[in-house]
Amino acid sequence: WKNGVYADLWTSTGFSTERNFGKEVDLMLGKAGKLGHFDYAADIGYYAVIIIDVVNINAEFSRTHKVGKATLTSYVRGEYYFPIRKGGPRRGVMGVAGLKSTVELVPKLAFSSLMRLKKDSGNFAFDSALLGQGYAGLVYQIGPFDFLGGVNLSTPLSKVGDGRKTLTAW
Repeated sequence: WKNGVYADLWTSTGFSTERNFGKEVDLMLGKAGKLGHFDYAADIGYYAVIIIDVVNINAEFSRTHKVGKATLTSYVRGEYYFPIRKGGPRRGVMGVAGLKSTVELVPKLAFSSLMRLKKDSGNFAFDSALLGQGYAGLVYQIGPFDFLGGVNLSTPLSKVGDGRKTLTAW
């Protein structure tokens, strides 16, 4: 919204009978604005996961540059995760640095991409790891809403023994 408040609703399913993180509904509420030459965003998320629900608190600082119809944004982000009750996945933090880009193709339709490095402290009983992640897709704007469709990629850049491997998700 114009005052910088934003909301996000996201869901996924693994289309299987397994009890895992592939089935969830994520709700997020945040506030974004400007601080000098930088943009900021702070938000809190609630992840309703089939295993156990998790809360996530984030803070991000970024700087955006316009080049013709393209927008390039470099950013750093801190993420803190914790389960809502004992016996849940291990709490932890993630440090993130990345670059986002958006290119307007025609009015209300843009190509969006992102590349990031993410340092996982060992959230959710995973190994501490350095991850490379990316996204590429289209953004279609209808009124105040953005609808995204694309592909995400995540791959461990450090050795892990927790089963994580290169994954893509549409």
